[in-house]
Amino acid sequence: MIFEAIQWEFFIFIGIVFIVIGILSLIVSLSILLISFMFRQKPNPMPIVNEQVFDDNSNAGNHNETKNDQSNDLNIQNDVKINP
Repeated sequence: MIFEAIQWEFFIFIGIVFIVIGILSLIVSLSILLISFMFRQKPNPMPIVNEQVFDDNSNAGNHNETKNDQSNDLNIQNDVKINP
């Protein structure tokens, strides 16, 4: 018969090899995912507030523009004219 001519042991061996390769790749991908989650940067829920942020004479935390900078920006915007 034709079923006796097919070497079933070979196909079973190939199937087991593919199953083992799939399980090993799954283990490797999950371990890489776990390691990446272990070393990710977590946001700090309570940031340390530096006193220089509230100091008006310091540029440590406040980067607000002064009034002169804003007026210069307005002058630059007014100088731009669109030709019809």
